[in-house]
Amino acid sequence: MWVDHMVDQFSTYIYQKRGFYYFSRRVPKEVQHCHGKKRIVLALNTRSRAKALRYSQVICQRLEKWLAMRLDLLA
Repeated sequence: MWVDHMVDQFSTYIYQKRGFYYFSRRVPKEVQHCHGKKRIVLALNTRSRAKALRYSQVICQRLEKWLAMRLDLLA
């Protein structure tokens, strides 16, 4: 059950456009002024939903580390 929940979480960050998957996630308000944008959008360059979910998981892990470092700098 826990694995299904994780897959559902990452599926909220992907969408399909013209057959290819993209990753999209809102930038937290605390760091929007540093990043300059309200949303991060990346082309995943795949038509496979399974690959898109795996890629989005890796991206989320990297973003969490990056955002944590940015928030530490602001404190």
